[in-house]
Amino acid sequence: MPPASLSLRAMGSCGVDVYASPVLQGKRRSIALIFYVAMTAPHRFTRASLAALLWPDSDEERARSSLRQALSDVRKGLEGLEEGALEITAHDVALDPKQIETDIDRMLSGIRDGSFDDDLSAEQIEASFFGGLWGLSEPLDTWLTAARGRFEQAIQKTCSDVMEQADLPVAHRIRAARLAVQLDPLNEDAARLAMAALAQMGETGPALRIYADLYERLDDELGMEPSRATQDLAVLIKTDDEGAPQSATPAQVAAATPSGAGANANMTQPPRLAILPFTQLGPHEMQPFFSYGIMDDMVSLMAQLRELRVYSSNSTRQLGAQVTGADAAPVLPTAGMPGGLEAEYCVSGSVRSDGNRFRVNVHLTDARSGLVEWASDYIVDDHELFDMQSELAASIAHQITPNVGNAELRRIEGTRPSDLGAYHLMLRAREIAFALDPTTFGGARGLLEMAVQRDPSYSTSQLAMADWLSIQLGQGWADDPAGDARALHETAERAVQLSGQSARALTRFAHNQTALSGYRETAVDTCRRALRAAPRDAETLLWSAPTLTFEGQTAQAIENTQAAIELSPFDPYIFRFFHFLSIAHYAAGEYLEAAEAGRRSFQANPHYTSNLRMTAAALMEIGEIDEARKMAGQVKRHDPNFRVGAFLAKQPFRDVQIGQKYASRLIEVGLPQ
Repeated sequence: MPPASLSLRAMGSCGVDVYASPVLQGKRRSIALIFYVAMTAPHRFTRASLAALLWPDSDEERARSSLRQALSDVRKGLEGLEEGALEITAHDVALDPKQIETDIDRMLSGIRDGSFDDDLSAEQIEASFFGGLWGLSEPLDTWLTAARGRFEQAIQKTCSDVMEQADLPVAHRIRAARLAVQLDPLNEDAARLAMAALAQMGETGPALRIYADLYERLDDELGMEPSRATQDLAVLIKTDDEGAPQSATPAQVAAATPSGAGANANMTQPPRLAILPFTQLGPHEMQPFFSYGIMDDMVSLMAQLRELRVYSSNSTRQLGAQVTGADAAPVLPTAGMPGGLEAEYCVSGSVRSDGNRFRVNVHLTDARSGLVEWASDYIVDDHELFDMQSELAASIAHQITPNVGNAELRRIEGTRPSDLGAYHLMLRAREIAFALDPTTFGGARGLLEMAVQRDPSYSTSQLAMADWLSIQLGQGWADDPAGDARALHETAERAVQLSGQSARALTRFAHNQTALSGYRETAVDTCRRALRAAPRDAETLLWSAPTLTFEGQTAQAIENTQAAIELSPFDPYIFRFFHFLSIAHYAAGEYLEAAEAGRRSFQANPHYTSNLRMTAAALMEIGEIDEARKMAGQVKRHDPNFRVGAFLAKQPFRDVQIGQKYASRLIEVGLPQ
């Protein structure tokens, strides 16, 4: 069927298409207005209600003026629609729902007819609704949250309807059942259908893994076991023996999987990908950080894919010098080197500028054989660079993992700056900050402030500012620690609001909430949501660790930090990775491991006062008193205003005894109370 005259893209980066052509790009409030009217009955709202929805903090006159401008943009953007599709009067605004189609409608239709993407998952659905519209106003966020809940319920009901239709093909019903289980992990009906269908197809291991996940979730969340019907089905699948015992534990289920490895049995690890800085060619000279920017953006996009493990750009940026020419295959450190990259694939290339146009040449190389698997050329204007990056990321993902689906790829559309000059300022600031030189570090803040002023809607600049503030505080360089702490919290919050709930922004915000204000259960929920959206991103894994540690989930925090280190072994901020690892080990009572991780952080950066304090406490726990006192002396030199009492007032551990023990060790080692 031909596309509807007005099409709304609610999943991923929100957008509006008129006869399949995008309109109103970058005009977020105008897009939000269309979404609200189009998706909310009776699809007609007064100007006053729309002004209150989108500009609640403005006075009435200013809100109405802003609404007039937004409606002018809407009228121009939708001028190609049929008569009656849009109606704007002096009193109200209306849209004809019969002329509107949404990607949510298409997804529901795909579930009903079996054409939906195999990789569609609850995590993707939750993370992808209304990207770019969050944070415009509190009333709008409230509506977005409710709308997302309604759509999730509609998806769940559609899955249930498909599951109950016995005349549909088994493969169709099982795909719907799997999605239903992901949307509601406690849905036993869906779990049993998926288990039975998989077993019928000979997929015993996956069927039992569904049971193991259900058993664990019911136990953790409700303190109960699956129903007898579900247990009996698991036993039947496991043993194919009517005389088998009438219960099955996760351990028994794990033993029945082909490799005996439990829930992760028979699962191969995703391939590893290293993206290197592009070689810069003439005739126009470009700053080195420009090619780093292309690399950084591609890594942040592709690290959201579950099908790949992408090395952090903070590590691969240091390998660009090994590429000797535009057509040369990259040479990576061998796996035998300490911290060596063991990538199966590498992306390298070149970028040539002739002013405002760029020619980008890209190679995807099999790092094991040195053979070029795929290559392509792009010629783009400066404002098209970010669209090129998304297209390039999708092409590379398809080459490495051909089964990656459209639903997964929709998630890798990154935020785009509206001002390329602001983007360059942000990149330059990050380059200065990476050097960790106290004589130049402060200059990066000025560049970041200029970048934010020129393009206040670009979330990546806000994240870069949050990172700068975090280092400033952690190094003990802040002249106004309390002011910088407030700025850090506000900046991280803005990044979340602007980014459409990106995983990196969420984990950074969650960390700041807890570290600066004390234990927050909401921060843990925020962190979990981020990990569902980007479970293989080094930065997301790293920043999740302290929040999980403070919650008491130290094993998961240690695992996440170690995974982050594997994905960024050459990171200029590797000291922060080992510091977070030290905190997790300390909270777990593993003081020897905490001290060792702290020492490794100290070796990478002897001035990071947060680590000096934690390492001193861990050393006291294992009886290394002299070394602990040396660490405390460093704290006094680098951060003379630190007081243990100020820490205790906002100690972040849910188990307050851990925070109190840590504080007592700091006092014992000589830090002022």
